[in-house]
Amino acid sequence: MNRYPSLSHQIKITTMGLKKIFNPRFYNTERGFQGEFSSNIKAAMISCADNDYVLEEEYQKKYTIYNTKQRPDLIFHKPAIDSDVTKNNIYVWLFKRNAKIADIKNDFTKFIELKNILKYRSGIFVNIIDKVDFELPLFDMPSELCVVSARLINGYPNIKKIMPNKSIHRTAD
Repeated sequence: MNRYPSLSHQIKITTMGLKKIFNPRFYNTERGFQGEFSSNIKAAMISCADNDYVLEEEYQKKYTIYNTKQRPDLIFHKPAIDSDVTKNNIYVWLFKRNAKIADIKNDFTKFIELKNILKYRSGIFVNIIDKVDFELPLFDMPSELCVVSARLINGYPNIKKIMPNKSIHRTAD
């Protein structure tokens, strides 16, 4: 499955999906935001995937099967049916709301563990901002992971990304 070679493809789709979240209601809950985001990117994911690959919420992790109790929020993968659960895992997303820098660093450590155990090709940590200061932490991260914050400013989604090289990129439309 070489059509999903890097974090850059996931960032492109993620940014597109986040830029379509205009309703302030979705910034009030992780699940509502995640549902709207998933709806926004589903067509793009399906159009570039084999029929066996799906975008779905991951809601169950049995330690005996997955070797971790960490649960991602949204994944793009080919579901393992009686096979190795570490194969065909492409993208993973984790959503948090109003996470402070210390929370992001703590959750990001768990996110790295999850990504490594289940062998996702890349992952994005999305911090949903509604009322707190809009800042991102600067810290070392693996080259296939990224931190993104999304905030609605004057009715328009404002997206900030921290790339693995620690640089901050701002996207506002």
